[in-house]
Amino acid sequence: MKDEEIIKSLRMSAKSNYFNGQIRSNGKLVLVYEMIEKFTSKKDAIKSLIKNEYGIAGNVYYENKENISDKAIEVAKELDFKTLSDASSISRNIVVENQIQNNRVYMSMWLKIRKGMCLYAIGQELRKDDDFILDEIIDYPEIITISKHVGTERKCCHIDFFKKALSLNGSCYSYIRNLPIVKGNKELAKIALKTDGLQILHMSPNYQNDIELGLLAVKQNGGALEWLGTNCKDNYEIVKTAVKNKGLALEFASSRLKDTDEIVELAITQDAHSIRSASDRIKDDEEIMKKVVSENGYMLKFASNRLKSNKELVVLALTNTRGAIEFADKKFLKDSDILPYVGKGVLKWQT
Repeated sequence: MKDEEIIKSLRMSAKSNYFNGQIRSNGKLVLVYEMIEKFTSKKDAIKSLIKNEYGIAGNVYYENKENISDKAIEVAKELDFKTLSDASSISRNIVVENQIQNNRVYMSMWLKIRKGMCLYAIGQELRKDDDFILDEIIDYPEIITISKHVGTERKCCHIDFFKKALSLNGSCYSYIRNLPIVKGNKELAKIALKTDGLQILHMSPNYQNDIELGLLAVKQNGGALEWLGTNCKDNYEIVKTAVKNKGLALEFASSRLKDTDEIVELAITQDAHSIRSASDRIKDDEEIMKKVVSENGYMLKFASNRLKSNKELVVLALTNTRGAIEFADKKFLKDSDILPYVGKGVLKWQT
């Protein structure tokens, strides 16, 4: 029997006996790892178990105390993360050894494998390592919660660390917003909003009504307008910037600005659907509605009743969306000029 066949047989045995990946050999239970290692190198034995996604990898590391951690790291670096992510048992038992918990290379990989859901396993030494925290913070903002800077009563010595963290990922703000050093610090708020405008949601009402902060937020993400205060939602520059970035943000503008031609035109240029949030006066503006339905005929739905009876506008809508006939005045169902745009079948269905 070839070595490859023996190993394959051992894998199948492990799959059928998931408890510690053990099989019976010469009358006693032994780890499958130990059996495979007789035919391959230690490294290949580990790789064999991980790549085949059996629920024994963690126990292999845990049961073998002969400094197997370094070899496990070496193997893990060679395997792609997709394969590792399926080997579920690699997660918990492997980190019982302090050597693993504080190994920067392995814990960085493990964060990717577990998509950040493993902060509890990161060792104390790594928690004190600012470079490690900042490297990982781009993808996992929640890692800031285990850094040595959070939970301390000192109020002024960690400001530079928070500045660096927020400049890398503004989402960190939501995890540290209640710290004394962060509360009321407008400079930190500004840094956060430059990389994540939606963090305005987690800021105080005073900040949500602050024109400077509001403008920073919508520059980064137009949708941040939803979380701004009344003062900002009625600010021309803020709303203008927001709808240029995200037309649908028009929904959260003040009634005054929803009735402003330039604001609405900017919004519909970015997203025709934003017309639904415009004022009734603008929905009755023939020139603006022509621009909208020429982009998306279904937007005829939001035109005023007067414009739904406007043949020129209806034809413009039907030119790119024949289903828009649903929103036109019913008189057009009997109009022979409309038939070429929608077809007999559509007219019959509407009637």
